[in-house]
Amino acid sequence: MTRTDHRSTRRRLVVALAATCASLVAAESVLWIAGLPGPAGDFHHLRGLGHDSTMFEPDPELFWRLRAGDPFEPANAHGLRGPLPAPVRSDRDFVVVCVGDSCTFGAGVRYDDTYGALLERALRRARPRQRIDVVLAAMGGWSSHQDRVLFDRLLASLRPDVTVLYTGLFNDYTPAIGTTDGERAHPSPLRLARLFARARESDRAIAAAEASFVGGKPVLAPRVPLDDYAANVTAIVQRARDAGSAAITVLPPRMQRMFEVYADGRGYLDATRSLARALGTTSIDPAPHFAAFVDRVQGDAREPEDPWPCFVDLGHPSITGHAILAELLAGAILPLVPGAAGDIPRIDADSESSTLPALNAGELVVGLDGAKRIDRAWLGDAWIPELDAPGDTRLRLRLPKLLPSGEFALELRGPEGIARTRRTWRVDALPLSARLAKSAAGCDELVVEGAGPRGWTVGVWLAASRRAAPRSTQFGPLVLEVAAGGEASFPPDAPYRFDRMPPAALSSGIDATERWVARMPVADVAALPSRLFVQALVLDSTRPGFGALSAVAELQR
Repeated sequence: MTRTDHRSTRRRLVVALAATCASLVAAESVLWIAGLPGPAGDFHHLRGLGHDSTMFEPDPELFWRLRAGDPFEPANAHGLRGPLPAPVRSDRDFVVVCVGDSCTFGAGVRYDDTYGALLERALRRARPRQRIDVVLAAMGGWSSHQDRVLFDRLLASLRPDVTVLYTGLFNDYTPAIGTTDGERAHPSPLRLARLFARARESDRAIAAAEASFVGGKPVLAPRVPLDDYAANVTAIVQRARDAGSAAITVLPPRMQRMFEVYADGRGYLDATRSLARALGTTSIDPAPHFAAFVDRVQGDAREPEDPWPCFVDLGHPSITGHAILAELLAGAILPLVPGAAGDIPRIDADSESSTLPALNAGELVVGLDGAKRIDRAWLGDAWIPELDAPGDTRLRLRLPKLLPSGEFALELRGPEGIARTRRTWRVDALPLSARLAKSAAGCDELVVEGAGPRGWTVGVWLAASRRAAPRSTQFGPLVLEVAAGGEASFPPDAPYRFDRMPPAALSSGIDATERWVARMPVADVAALPSRLFVQALVLDSTRPGFGALSAVAELQR
């Protein structure tokens, strides 16, 4: 090849390179003008983690948070679940911040059944003169990266006395779809690079990543590599201590099968245990306590690989699991809470209403004798998210949509601590009725009618007798005398699973009238027992466990 040929080849290469660069610059400019790709809040990872649910909205730093305005899961000012402390602190205030993922958030249980809410209840009953707040600084699907970002955001305003860190169960080692959490938090300034990263977030890419991850041989890096996980945990603990907070590390309990399905989880659990020792934090290991409870209440009745009674799945605690966690944490935290134990003072109160419907979302105006400023209120154990004190002696409560049935006093917290009203309010049970009727075709049928929130589903169970004492379940008390799956019932203190007992009828959904009807054919009316008890369980089908209502009726022939 001659020198002229070499020069010609170089010129062609330079022209091609210049054209390519010009095309890239033009493409980059078009993406900037169009505002593509979307913000970091447009986050994708494994299916089924719920971050893309209607419950959530994008957050540029946290990627997602609770959506404001959800009628069943009200978000606080930080997009979190549950209440926040009063902005002005006093010597009586004691704040616990629980940092974590869906386990702390309470996936599968209502807010009032989370370990954070149960812990707060235990602490305030033991120290009624203190103003105790337990904050759930957690969200479903969050990793330790998001926990660290949120903790930095909240630290100055909350100034926790105790920080509980419960992380590392699952999300950190799930495959990074497109980018790791750290990379997404600090994206490339080049829009083309970000677009190529988003291209790896297709349904096909997610499916492939999920298949390899469950198979124990992930093809992608984790959302938070192990070294970054250790750095995040260390940073949270150190920053908590710098702010004067004690630190407690929870070793996330899980079913043994979770290690078999997701092998990488053992490395993160071992890292959490090692970090707790190295950092000198108080360490809580619920696993042996879960195992002891299972052995005590179930014994041979427990099926292999059955997560109940302590879990709802391989790793999320059930109502019972949260109760055990709360008890362990209360034992560790109570010695740190100042103030002597004492009785909760009682105050006089009045209102025009003495009964409240279960499906409420209405107001209750209460007159208080000598009340001062009230900043928190509970009806029984149910937290009332919205309240207003228009005067020194009047309190207006905006009741949530769902309330458990029963008779309850109000617990009110003000500057002096907790007080309880002498009078009580009755919360009605959900309307429910059962009758025998003829269908349009002239056949006998059992017709059960009731009420519930729009869009929820209903299961109806039947039995010839009621229990002397209700049995705890994952959703509420079971009052029917029914064996699980036709087999011997579990011991009385073992939480019962409704899914072991298929319903006699299942409603497809509750319409806009908030009424529902279930119809069951009856082959032989004479064969029915003289007394038939009916229990209806009303569930949010899109978020099982986040809300549930139960009602019971009796049919006499």
